[in-house]
Amino acid sequence: MSPSSNPRGATLRYGLAALALGGVACAVAWAASQASPRVDPAPEEAGLPVATLRWEPCAAYVTTHAFTGRLRARRRSALGFERPGRLIEVLVREGDAVAEGQVLARLDPAAIDARAGEAEARLSAAKARLSELEAGPRREEIASAEAQVRELEARLALARLTQGRQEGLQDEGVASAEGLDQARSGLGVAAAQLERARQQLQLLEQGTRAEELSAQRAQVAAQAAQVQTLKVELAQATIRAPFPGRISQVSADPGVVLAAGTPVVSLSERGALEAWVGVPPGPLAALEPGSAQLLLVEGVAYPARVRGRLPELDPATRTGTVVLELAEEEGLLPEQIVRLVLPRTLPGEGAGWVPISALVRGERELWSCLVLSEGQPRRVERRLVEVLHTEPERALVRGSLVAGDELVATGVHRLVPGQAVRAR
Repeated sequence: MSPSSNPRGATLRYGLAALALGGVACAVAWAASQASPRVDPAPEEAGLPVATLRWEPCAAYVTTHAFTGRLRARRRSALGFERPGRLIEVLVREGDAVAEGQVLARLDPAAIDARAGEAEARLSAAKARLSELEAGPRREEIASAEAQVRELEARLALARLTQGRQEGLQDEGVASAEGLDQARSGLGVAAAQLERARQQLQLLEQGTRAEELSAQRAQVAAQAAQVQTLKVELAQATIRAPFPGRISQVSADPGVVLAAGTPVVSLSERGALEAWVGVPPGPLAALEPGSAQLLLVEGVAYPARVRGRLPELDPATRTGTVVLELAEEEGLLPEQIVRLVLPRTLPGEGAGWVPISALVRGERELWSCLVLSEGQPRRVERRLVEVLHTEPERALVRGSLVAGDELVATGVHRLVPGQAVRAR
């Protein structure tokens, strides 16, 4: 019988081989244990590693309050005509930049031009009469007056001779009483005419009276004032830009008849902006004129200085208005929203700062922080806190925290109270 045909012999051989292999394995394990003895982990290395920080209360803390306002042009005008009339021309459109003194719109000047021409003619006539009075009478006028006096003196002499002859004839009984009366009347008339001519000559020789000159000068001044008034009215028929700026609105089109003062164009001063911000009375009192402040416009900070405060509160918002001048205005536009950022120092009263990532939200909007316990292994403990103030990356809290507590700074969502951790 062959060895392979004996079942009992084969089984015995297989058992001996297995026993030999098991012995080899035990020998290898024993040798390995002798080469590198087993070391148990230290207690302080047990638990989940977490980032921690020491919490300390602060005596006071500084927060910032932001108050909303808007940018305004320093000068804004709704421009209209000072007199009524028909609008014939508007020379600008919305958005146009204009220079100081530039013509913006005109009224029809026809009626004013006609009145101005008439007033100019009256002024010229008054000035000519004044020049004539100031020059006095001409030599020809005086010579004519002298000749008239001589002629009337001759007439008077003739009238006297006639009267003498009539009286002689009356004494002789030749002439009638009627002839004598006529002679006497002719003598009186001749004497009166001569006296009037002599007075006229005297006036001509003395020149123009001061009173007449004054009256004519007043007439000239009145006519000149009328001409100037019409020139002013003509100027009022044109709207000019009172300052450099940009047209924000055109309110009327050519052809319409406007009443005095009706707005035609609105102008905002260019490159000169102010911030008007509503601030409650408490913080407002600290904003002294000239003090430096910080404004935020679409997230960009702009330095500014307080120009002044309006003397009254807004009845709707119960806030006072502070006006600030911007040091830089590049890229800003009127009516943009601004925020005035003001620092505020408050007492700490046992509060301290923690990262936002260290806060755990609980039920009923309660907040807590996770603190590492003393001893080994260290475990997580929950401490309730009250959030007093928040900023983008940190929060001011107060509660059952004690100075020196080691807080879990991040990863609080991975932990539960009682869990073993280790600080890293």
